[in-house]
Order: sequence, then C-alpha cells, then structure tokens
Amino acid sequence: MHKSTKLLYGLVTLIMIVASLFFGITIKKTWKNDLLITPKDVFNYRISYNEMLNHELKTPAEIRTFNSLYSNADVIVRINISKNAVHNKTYQSCYVEGRVKEIYKGKVTESTIKLIESVCIYQKKMYGGDGALLFNNGEDYIVFLRKYPGDMYGKYDNTYVLTTGSISKYHVTNDTVDGKCFLMTQKHSENALLKYKNLKNYDSFTLDPNVVEFYDSNKKNINDILKKV
Repeated sequence: MHKSTKLLYGLVTLIMIVASLFFGITIKKTWKNDLLITPKDVFNYRISYNEMLNHELKTPAEIRTFNSLYSNADVIVRINISKNAVHNKTYQSCYVEGRVKEIYKGKVTESTIKLIESVCIYQKKMYGGDGALLFNNGEDYIVFLRKYPGDMYGKYDNTYVLTTGSISKYHVTNDTVDGKCFLMTQKHSENALLKYKNLKNYDSFTLDPNVVEFYDSNKKNINDILKKV
C-alpha cells in the first residue's frame, strides 16, 4: 500500500511538472508571437479604467507636481509614431516603436525606442492601466519615461514604460503641446460604456478631475521646455 501511494504521488508530481512546462511554453510563445494590431483594429472596443493593471506605473497620487513628474522620469523625449506602425499585443500589455526626435532629459542608445503601452486588450475590451491609451499612428508626443524594469520585451536599454498612465504622454502639433486627458465617470468605466473611438483623440483618461487639471497645468511647463531647446 505504501509503495502504491508513493507511485501515485510520483505520477501526480510528474503530471504537474509536465502541465507547468506546457503552460510555461504556451505563455512564452505568446510573448514571442505577439499579435499585431493598429488603432483601427480596436476602434469599437470598449474601454475601462484599471489602476491596478500595471504594477510598473507610478500613480498620479505619487506624482503631485511637475517637478516630481520630471524627476521620476529617466528619459523625457519627443517621439514620432510612424503612420504604418503596428502595436504588438501581448497577454498583458501592448508596445510600439517610436522614433526619437528630441531628447530633453537622459540618454537613449538608439534612434528608435520601444514604448510599452500599458493597455490590456481582452475579448474586445481595453483596460487602460492607470488611464493609459494607445499611441496614435503618425503623431508626435512628448513622453516622460522610465526604463522598463523587466525583460519581456527584449533589449532592456531600448525599452521604456510611461512614468504614469495618465499624465506622462502629451500630444504635440508642430511645436505646441496640445494633448488632452479625458475625464471618465465611474459608471463609464465599470460598465465599459465608452468605445475607443470616443477617446482616440485623447492622450489618456482618468476618474479624477484633479488629474485632468494637473495634466493641463503641465502643458505650460512642457511648452516652456520646448521653447528653450
């Protein structure tokens, strides 16, 4: 009886190991074989706010002044997203490449950097980590970035994440910052009432009116930086 019990335990352990390996390989394949999307692909997807989705982001509560936003960023750059850019969808986020046009703080090792978009897409819904949205193709942005703390997306030195989801990305037209942060209601978020196309002309969204006010106040500070370059 004792021997048969040990054999049973051994068999169960073997099955668990095989299952774990299979699961691990399956997940890893989703990293390597990412799905390619464009913003048009998710035009009618519904959007919800998720402040807990991306642990690598800082929250607006941690960054209350422009100086704090500036100091928490490893790199501040102006980037351009190509008109034909594809956004790589992984099982927990997205990323896209951007061409560096100007550097205002820090150093980047290459002219094109990989930008993690803290947006999870699942079953035709988008969950914006701390209010993040996809970058729009063919547009320029001033972005406050931190070096990505992991290695899922490849080369570490060339991979960056927004400092926060809602106050780290500012659209630029010519040489003027004109980005917008959308104020979403709790009802909108909980019931996914808004479609991506409702927010595609915004840089981010939030449930807190103070964040919108903070975002708008930052634009003057950023425009002052642009004038000095």
